[in-house]
Amino acid sequence: MEETKSNRIEVPIKDNYLLTIREAGAYFGLWTKYICRIVEVNESGFVIFIGNKYMIIRRKFEEYMDGIAVKNTIE
Repeated sequence: MEETKSNRIEVPIKDNYLLTIREAGAYFGLWTKYICRIVEVNESGFVIFIGNKYMIIRRKFEEYMDGIAVKNTIE
């Protein structure tokens, strides 16, 4: 954790429990437009809506992406 000038504590993306769509795009190396499409479907329940934005539960999204990777390699 790192403290900034405005006394906010910055946590690295890899340690965050919840990610915004932009953070998820940076973390997973995916386009934000693609993540928006996945979030709107929300098949696996990895998205919660807080205030006026979607937040992605990182661990569940990682499991979802792992499932897609395995599914695509089997077929």
